[in-house]
Amino acid sequence: MDDVVQEVFVALLRFGESVRDPGALRGWLATTTVRLCQRRMRSLAALVRPWHNPEADEGGAAQARGASAEDHVALARVHRALAGVAPSARVAWILRYVEQERMEDVARIVGCSLTTAKRRVEVAQLAAKRALGDG
Repeated sequence: MDDVVQEVFVALLRFGESVRDPGALRGWLATTTVRLCQRRMRSLAALVRPWHNPEADEGGAAQARGASAEDHVALARVHRALAGVAPSARVAWILRYVEQERMEDVARIVGCSLTTAKRRVEVAQLAAKRALGDG
């Protein structure tokens, strides 16, 4: 994560002057961050080992927040399900449900139409629901 933050600030130093309206800076930063994260996820997807265990990765984070054992298992299932969808769908879902962005803002940040953003979120949401056994 620190690498992405550093890359965003490097991009800001290099291209920040192209943002003429100070009010647009937040949107520019969000869009740049999402694009860098998507690029990173695509690169990392090729490197994921077959024995990768998301439950081991999520354990510390879930326990640190005081999550129950059931929450830990559910979080690991959602993590595993989201790892199986395209990075674009995963990012859209995270922006919508973790960051609680409005759908219009999700579309703007990821650089697609509202319809495409909704479709991406739905793909990831269906994967998460399937992983949890919800209808």
